[in-house]
Amino acid sequence: MGPKKSDTKRGLSNTPTQQSAKKICKKYGKRMTPQKRQRVRRALYDVSANKSSIRQAAEENELPYSFLQRRVSGKVSQFSINGPPTVFSEAEELAMANWLSEMSQRGMGLKMCEFLDFVQSVVKKEKRQTPFKNGRPGKKWYYSFLKRNSNIISSRVETSLELKRSQLTKDKLDPWYTRFREFLQNKDLLNQPGRIYNADETGFNMGGNKSKVIGPTRRDLNVPHISCGKQRLTVMFCGNAAGQMIPPYFVYPEPKPKGYNPLNGSLEGSQIAYTPKGWMDKTTFAQFMDHFNKYAGNERPVVLLFDSVSSHVDHEVFMKAKSQGIELYRIVPNATHLMQPLDKGVFGPLKTKWHMTARKYTRENPGKCIGK
Repeated sequence: MGPKKSDTKRGLSNTPTQQSAKKICKKYGKRMTPQKRQRVRRALYDVSANKSSIRQAAEENELPYSFLQRRVSGKVSQFSINGPPTVFSEAEELAMANWLSEMSQRGMGLKMCEFLDFVQSVVKKEKRQTPFKNGRPGKKWYYSFLKRNSNIISSRVETSLELKRSQLTKDKLDPWYTRFREFLQNKDLLNQPGRIYNADETGFNMGGNKSKVIGPTRRDLNVPHISCGKQRLTVMFCGNAAGQMIPPYFVYPEPKPKGYNPLNGSLEGSQIAYTPKGWMDKTTFAQFMDHFNKYAGNERPVVLLFDSVSSHVDHEVFMKAKSQGIELYRIVPNATHLMQPLDKGVFGPLKTKWHMTARKYTRENPGKCIGK
């Protein structure tokens, strides 16, 4: 006979292996929280200074008598706690907590699922033995992690800055500028325009855009626009507040051409990468950061403002940038038409000139498109 339905609901039909795994999960992540550490320190001090007895100190600091007595007697170290060791050391969790805190303060906060995806990638990359299913921790581990590092991070609701363009107002954008100004002051960069950079990617279609043209007054006659399909190229431009540009970084669709070099005729120092659709991804963004580091000058730190590529910034990219003296900071999403310097001052005129050039080429070369 199989297990009763009521037993199944209560989980009584689990195998011994499953029950053992559940016990591990319940005990997993045993590390004293910062708040408990503080209570232990306070209780041990009260006892050592003869201010309180062990029992009194335990009651006042909400600790079990036996728990405190073992630490007073020296049988166990003051911050030890029962249970198997955690997957990540205290130093590693501290580094992750600080990274999460910095990311959120710069407008790149991670949601729970994004952080757990990151942890899974670390576990798989380093081939760590864990009780996690497929190397990905669950909610219990996540909330235990927050509790263990509650002196640094907590679950927060983002300030409503990521609003639709029609809802953006001065009052809603001013807090970002206030925080960014304080950030620059802390880095001693407020009066260093040559060390404040802005990067942004933009796409170029191989044909001109549709626009108003002179045509017949008859409404039943269409005015066609000859396009060259959906082929596009991505270019990452980057410059500083002093008006200096670094060589562009191109992302072309695969495959890589064998008969010619697409960078022939481009600015010296330009770099090119290839992706399936010609769009920036995490790998190409990491390569762009190396490109940026090469041309961002010797004075550090420098700040790099960006918006659309924020999804490509992972822990490895962020920490490597910091080690090179590059401070990443995110512009408010959906506000590029208002506050993205390259959008406002460079891409508009550049795209206008590009589309005019593309239209002229199509007119002068019927049946041909601009190639890669």
